[in-house]
Amino acid sequence: MLWWVIGIVAVWVVIGAVAAVWIGRAISHAKLEEAAAELRRAEKHETQLADDT
Repeated sequence: MLWWVIGIVAVWVVIGAVAAVWIGRAISHAKLEEAAAELRRAEKHETQLADDT
């Protein structure tokens, strides 16, 4: 009986670890996308300034 409990707890620990990694990668990807969008905005702004002069 004790081994069943340990097994179930181990499975939930693994599920939690996988979920944590998955959420961390999603957050990292979102930050990367945000940084890329900011870079595109800065380049567009810089191009507009060069065209205005």
